[in-house]
Amino acid sequence: MQAVTTAPKATPVTPGTLYKFLPLPPIPHRARWFDAGPVSFALEARVLIGPNEEIKERSASVHVFSADRSREYVRFDCFGTFQHYHYIQNDKTQMVIWPYDEAANGPMLPWVLNVIRNRLPLLLQHADASGLAERVDREGFDCSVLEEIEEAVRTWKPVTEAESVELAKEARAWYDRWKEHHPQFNTAA
Repeated sequence: MQAVTTAPKATPVTPGTLYKFLPLPPIPHRARWFDAGPVSFALEARVLIGPNEEIKERSASVHVFSADRSREYVRFDCFGTFQHYHYIQNDKTQMVIWPYDEAANGPMLPWVLNVIRNRLPLLLQHADASGLAERVDREGFDCSVLEEIEEAVRTWKPVTEAESVELAKEARAWYDRWKEHHPQFNTAA
């Protein structure tokens, strides 16, 4: 019998961990928007850096927003090292993070698109957005954008190492500016 090895997780999280701050918002010009009726989705190229400015992640995040893009409710971080998703409870200024189990569920992006297609009202309820959840349940949403998101990820041009360094610098500056204006919302490095 051969032993199975897996890469260590970047940041272990207990399932359903509550954080009493909101996540850093997406970098606006790094997000591609998809309007779908009562909700909008953002597909964002994310680069995360560590304390020594090393690049820790280069991947995509799928964000679920209100139609006017003023509030984010659910975020799926399809990272290589630590895949997870957030229920963002804006009125309570908190979020709950769940690690994603690729062994049980397969690759994350197909799972994300499937769960959005089939369970979006329930996701929104977990983000304390019951009014929006009821509206989506009643009216539905334009599911064709999910194929557009999938195509955008499939045809995504890989980011070079040099581009990653520039993205990392941009992300650090964005995060620092955002945290400067909203220190109560995030204690992450």
